[in-house]
Parts: sequence; structure tokens; C-alpha cells
Amino acid sequence: SQSHCESLLSSIASTKSYGESKTRPIRCRDGTMVFPWSAPSRATQMQNLKEKHFDVLVIGGGCVGNGIALDAATRGLGCAVVEREDFAAGTSGRSTKLIHGGVR
Repeated sequence: SQSHCESLLSSIASTKSYGESKTRPIRCRDGTMVFPWSAPSRATQMQNLKEKHFDVLVIGGGCVGNGIALDAATRGLGCAVVEREDFAAGTSGRSTKLIHGGVR
């Protein structure tokens, strides 16, 4: 005998999807449920870059690029970030003169 809440969560979990992956809720120790986020596929992301309008295009997803994207987004601008490797894969220590470069 499932409670109404559990059956509702089950139906949401079976239909909620992002890109090609379906998400499943995770029950926390305090009884709440969270839905993990999964990034859209590369093909979906490339299609979005081609079709959507962005006010700002940031090249580089290190601490400086992410900071620029955060600033643009908080100002209400549409922002896209492109990165050669994985986000925060390198360090921005050489370009920003930070002692400990990188995204934390």
C-alpha cells in the first residue's frame, strides 16, 4: 500500500527526463526526495548553441570564464559557456595571478 505521495513521486520519476537520460528520485534520510540533474547530451547542447540566442558567449570554463558567466546570468543576460576540455579541468593561475587557481 503506497501512500498518495509515493505513488505521485513514482509517476513523476517514470516520466521526468532531461535529454536522453531519465532521472530517478533519491530519498534522503530526512524523508525528502531530490531529483538529480543530468546534463543534456553533447548533441542537444550543440543544437541549443545553433538555435538559441545568447547575449554573451564565454570561451573558457575556468574560474574567470565561470565568473563572467555567473555575472552575466545574475544581470539577466542569456549566457553560453564553451570549453575545450571538461569544465574547471585546468587552472587559471597563469592568467589571473591567483595563488591557488581554479574553480572550487
